[in-house]
Amino acid sequence: MIFARGEGPDQAFAANFEGTRELISFLIEDCCGDHEQLCALLDIAKSFRLPPPRAS
Repeated sequence: MIFARGEGPDQAFAANFEGTRELISFLIEDCCGDHEQLCALLDIAKSFRLPPPRAS
């Protein structure tokens, strides 16, 4: 859930927050079943949005 920018020793690594959010949403949805508390977490996870990344 990370990605690299640049090449060789000049690489900078960053987290893929959108991919992580999608993975967590999938896992909660897949495991939710009849557990209302987990379904509420799914709604929160799906509504969460991060600001766009800063220019480097």
